[in-house]
Amino acid sequence: MAAALGRAMLLLVLLAAVLAGSEHLLGAPEEIRDPENDEGLQQALNFAVMEYNRGNNDRFSSKVVRIISARRQIVSGLNYMVEVEIARTTCLNPPSDLQNCPVQPKSEVGSKARCYQPLPLVWLMERYRHSVPCL
Repeated sequence: MAAALGRAMLLLVLLAAVLAGSEHLLGAPEEIRDPENDEGLQQALNFAVMEYNRGNNDRFSSKVVRIISARRQIVSGLNYMVEVEIARTTCLNPPSDLQNCPVQPKSEVGSKARCYQPLPLVWLMERYRHSVPCL
């Protein structure tokens, strides 16, 4: 019994040492170093922009023009915390092919909007249900 307790204590000490030496805490958000090439992030952003365009009354569609920051958090699914700049395009809402829609010239757009929204992606069917406001 003492040997089993000793092994359990050793295991706890080793686990604590591993966790103390890691760069981030388990479950804590971590920066996405290459957001333009992160497939999961791009899927979340495409969905967020689609919902944003669907929910706004603008005649023209908007699209992401720059990813300012992106973090991912692994919980019971994935949460993406993303800050982006969006701008109006020349394509009418809803767009048929947003990727190929050019951004309107600055004189027509005014300023670009900066959006920050956690985008939860869980492993189940409700995968993309979330509101996506833009400030």
